[in-house]
Amino acid sequence: MVSILPPNILSYIATHINKKDQTSCSLVCKRWTEPFLNAYWAKLEIDENKLSTMFATSTLNEVYRKNVHRVWALDLKRINIRHIGYVTQLQQSFPGIKYLFCDEENHEDESDNWMIRSIDWISWRFLTHLSIKLTSKHSGLEDIFMNLSVSRSLAHFTLNSENNVEETNTMLWTQFESLHRHMRQLEYLDINYPLSSISKYDLEMIKTIEPAHKITKITFLDVRIDGSWLYYFALKYPNLLSLNMKPCKARRPLVQETYINKYQGQLILLKTLNQFFPYLKMVQTPTHTCNRWPLYIFYMTLNYFNIKLERVVFDTHVYKSLLMDNLTKCIKQVSESVKIMWVTITDYLNAKPRSRIIFNLCPKLVELHILEHRRIEMEHLLDQCPVLRSLYIENSTTYLINPSRHITIPHSLQKLEFINVSVPIHLFNYISLRCKQLKYLKLKSVTFLIPEWDINGKALFDMHMSQLKTFIIYNYSYCFQHVRHYAIEQLENTDGNSLQHQESQEISFRTNWYHLCLDKTNRKERLLAWELGRRDIEFSQRYYKDFERRKKREKKRKDMIRHCGYAPKRFWKRDLQYGVMIFRFKSVKEYFLDEKREIDKDKHIQSHQLNERKF
Repeated sequence: MVSILPPNILSYIATHINKKDQTSCSLVCKRWTEPFLNAYWAKLEIDENKLSTMFATSTLNEVYRKNVHRVWALDLKRINIRHIGYVTQLQQSFPGIKYLFCDEENHEDESDNWMIRSIDWISWRFLTHLSIKLTSKHSGLEDIFMNLSVSRSLAHFTLNSENNVEETNTMLWTQFESLHRHMRQLEYLDINYPLSSISKYDLEMIKTIEPAHKITKITFLDVRIDGSWLYYFALKYPNLLSLNMKPCKARRPLVQETYINKYQGQLILLKTLNQFFPYLKMVQTPTHTCNRWPLYIFYMTLNYFNIKLERVVFDTHVYKSLLMDNLTKCIKQVSESVKIMWVTITDYLNAKPRSRIIFNLCPKLVELHILEHRRIEMEHLLDQCPVLRSLYIENSTTYLINPSRHITIPHSLQKLEFINVSVPIHLFNYISLRCKQLKYLKLKSVTFLIPEWDINGKALFDMHMSQLKTFIIYNYSYCFQHVRHYAIEQLENTDGNSLQHQESQEISFRTNWYHLCLDKTNRKERLLAWELGRRDIEFSQRYYKDFERRKKREKKRKDMIRHCGYAPKRFWKRDLQYGVMIFRFKSVKEYFLDEKREIDKDKHIQSHQLNERKF
């Protein structure tokens, strides 16, 4: 298999391997050496200690010198001015970098932004992505922009402030003008500075500004965002495709009032424009800004100019006096065109009980993500999103009001993920009957809400109409009690004609029975989904036929030590007393019954996630 993989595929795989494992992978064979070494050396994170190691002598350390050609990104972390001499050496040693992340460290008696001023930007002529973080005592943004004007290849620019909510650390609209005057080639702009308010006297001057036609994506903080700033951005960035408005950390409670009356003047101002982001497709915003400005006015203006958004991300902060009104109004304005939607809802201790999300009809929505919400009515969601194909719900409670309503109306849902969700178990039967195209189902840390146990200690997860390609279930529980035995049932014959022939007969299922236990193979404790053999299954079935009596006879054993709730495999019979979950499908091609994890003594160490390349 190693010889078959082409170099581009190997390079892609290498970028998703944990950095500490990339060097080991480079030793597998000669074909793997270059892709994995390139991935390992692609980005160097450099702090003061590493600087001393790299330049222990007057020249670059030999290990780094051999791999200079692989490095295309530098991340300078908290470099002090006393190491200013290394800056020139870095530039001489790594002339071909394309990405630079710069975070300097200043003290009271030191110059502001010394690193930005000391770098010879002409020598890094291939630089395309630059991210700089300025200290809270910065001054002279215009001078910094002037220094960067010689970087002709620079396309992506990120400007960060050490403290992005200080009143003294704000950015004027005239400084945006200075930035674009010196860096006309920019395509992407990320400004993590609070914006300074625009006065009504500045609006006349703003009408004559020169547009930055090359900018297609912009990110900024929502501090002091209002109609005036949107007016400026609409004139400045007419070719914008993506707009991201980051919510600041220090948020103020939103007082409920009739916003449309209070901000009618700003809505009228925005409507005086000849166009309003005519090419905009992707938007990420809170539902109200840090300064309490309701962003549904922004979405109303987009709707007024007939702008068809395709991807929208809402970040909603719910306070005591505000429930879901702003979110509902925002969704209403984009419902006709949106194809992908993310909804994140953050509550506070003084918030009232959460109400359900109300969706308008979204005829084109195919992908929906909902995070941090406790009440999601599944019938309403499926009815309002008729072509939805992928649904992801996290940290929520889903429920059914009327399971029989619209159950005969088929739905196009193909992929469903529940993460840390409480859900009534009969909801899956509803999904199975209505969403017959469902192919992928993932349940992680899900709590099944079941009215009561079967008298024989069984709980049925019934999706007998579903033909899944992939079923994944991790860390589930029944009414907050963890179950360690479960069975996967599939119809013996899924042919349609055979099913019709068996209508008057008892339908037979093929059963695979598993016990989730602790395995100590190779002296490492791992979670294992151990499959029971035929005789063990027969014993389990006899146990559940006499469940109540057998359960009462169970006694505690001193040698039955659990780790994070899991017992060793030899105690599988003891775990029968906690019941069994039966997952019934028409068919399932592959299923994964728990994550691969290691337990070091009493500490549960979850498997690391794959690193993503985030430059």
